[in-house]
Amino acid sequence: MYPIEWYMKVLKGYTNNQYRLEASIVERYVTKEAIEFCLEYIQTATPVGLPKSHHDCTRGGGGTQGFNVVTMNHQQLSQAHLYILNNTTEVISYIDTHKQNLIVTHPKMNIMKVLQEHNRTFINWYRETTLVDDNASKILRLLVVGQNLNVPT
Repeated sequence: MYPIEWYMKVLKGYTNNQYRLEASIVERYVTKEAIEFCLEYIQTATPVGLPKSHHDCTRGGGGTQGFNVVTMNHQQLSQAHLYILNNTTEVISYIDTHKQNLIVTHPKMNIMKVLQEHNRTFINWYRETTLVDDNASKILRLLVVGQNLNVPT
């Protein structure tokens, strides 16, 4: 009996008019069935008169030939460069040194301001420090090289 009682509760929830319960329930039930039918039909139907998207092949897993070149602005490029520097193990000692230098030069600055200043000035400081350092490895010197604004995608 439980499934029947549950469904009766759903049907009773369809009532809008207390004086004509059956009519109200039937009206809402028919409306619900019509909406469900239309939703199922629309999902499987193909649109008439609309051109197919050129991007359908890429959504299905198939690739496209060639590549595009996107020109990034300096802010996006420096953000990506800082991300790479922060996630390279050889640069961690330089990051710690730069943060300590900022704390020493600005002792009253809180940690959040130190991190903001670090993110703003680290790339230039790292470039100057690595160019002067004779013991820097080849990877560290390659990370100093300026970025290209044109990025292939």
